[in-house]
Amino acid sequence: MNKKIFYFVLLIMSVTFFSACSDDDDPAPTISEEVAGTYKGDLNVKIPDMGAEQTTLQKIILSKSGEGQVKLELNDFAFSINGNTEILLGKIEVDNVPISKNGDTYNLAETSIEGYKLANGTITANIKVSGTIVGKKADLKIDVTEATAVGNVFVTFNGNKMDADNEKTEALIKSMTIDSKIVTAQPVVSDNNITFYISESASTEDLKALKPVFEISEGATIDPASGSTVDFSANNVTFMVTAEDGIHKTKYTVTWLNSQLYDFENWKKIGNYTDPTGWASCNIAVNFIIAVNDIDFNGPYPVNPTTDAKSGKSAIEMVSLDTKGGTIMGTTVPKITAATAYLGKFDMLAGLSGDALKTTKFGVEYAKKPLKVKGFYKYKAGEVFYDNETISTTEKDSLAISAVLYEIETTKESLDGHDIYTSDKIVAKKMFASAETKTEYTPFELVLDYEKEYDPAKKYKFAIILSSSKNGAAYKAAAGSTLIVDDIEVFAE
Repeated sequence: MNKKIFYFVLLIMSVTFFSACSDDDDPAPTISEEVAGTYKGDLNVKIPDMGAEQTTLQKIILSKSGEGQVKLELNDFAFSINGNTEILLGKIEVDNVPISKNGDTYNLAETSIEGYKLANGTITANIKVSGTIVGKKADLKIDVTEATAVGNVFVTFNGNKMDADNEKTEALIKSMTIDSKIVTAQPVVSDNNITFYISESASTEDLKALKPVFEISEGATIDPASGSTVDFSANNVTFMVTAEDGIHKTKYTVTWLNSQLYDFENWKKIGNYTDPTGWASCNIAVNFIIAVNDIDFNGPYPVNPTTDAKSGKSAIEMVSLDTKGGTIMGTTVPKITAATAYLGKFDMLAGLSGDALKTTKFGVEYAKKPLKVKGFYKYKAGEVFYDNETISTTEKDSLAISAVLYEIETTKESLDGHDIYTSDKIVAKKMFASAETKTEYTPFELVLDYEKEYDPAKKYKFAIILSSSKNGAAYKAAAGSTLIVDDIEVFAE
């Protein structure tokens, strides 16, 4: 073969071989792909306008959104006010953040979004993100500024890239059982509250020796541990479930009751105020008014224990307060806040839409047919009655004590301030109202009027509602109206 032809063939073969090998090689990752992943570490949140700061374990996700760009995601973003009023803002997502590399350092360029919607659209804010990544360590900043009714929230994150983001996030108690002769009805889990009943003969030593057993989410842990001896003698025992990821946590309060007697002997401390065990109150709303500081009101709280009891050590005292009026997050703050306590829960987030009546979720799950509610009360109406912010010389305040039984399809369903007395789901109800002054304990009795037939195969919730100002939900009340109640007893079949 001609030498020139031979060398030409070798050249063609070598080029072809090189090209084939090159086609088989994986392309080099871009800088966006190099930093992509889940980072886990400390999330520090500062809210200067409220004087609040907290650090929690959290994750931030970076993913490629384009050449030289990443998307930053922070899920389940929340912070607490005064350590107990939690504001859940939800998800922060900023796309197309420019990224560059200088040596071993990746730089996320400052990127802003105006008018970002948080808390299901009830809060508007401006978002600005920036940061650096060196190796697997990320140092990021998220500024949430001009947030509706909150002001500025400054977030810093220091975390490391996870090898795999496959940790479970569920943190739930699925069931609780107690093997003891003093437990007359096994614990029932309802939202974040668990209630069980004990016999009247149960002693303090009996309550100190209980060993609750829990079924919880896979991979989660619970404190105190399942099967350990727990002292229930003081009631209101808190259990914390932590998901496998160490971030998602759910707090449960476990309470015992003596049959269906509500004697207001047991109270739970929640930050700066106390609520009667098993009951919700308007204290959390007043706590939020105090915490935000947009309104010139600094306390006291409307619902408190009192030693002026019919029996035992304490009763519940409810005093309607002058909370000055105004608005917070678009929600009207009444001139007079009616003191209210009820079986159910208070949903702060539901009120961020500007509709305060949605915050009251009335009722607890009830598996019996209630017939009547009895108890004792004292009452004195306040002297100056307000119709919204206008003084009325023709109206006088009055108390209201009511009981309502209604149907539900799921345990998450609740009637609120809009429909607790008007819904077509109501099966039975009764209200007692009076403006008459009572300086001595006076008995009351509510015999429920059944509007529908009770069906034991259906699901129900039952609410007892106590208020020192009957029409407080309509912003009609008098400051100083005081209702004291003790020894409420529910009779059912």
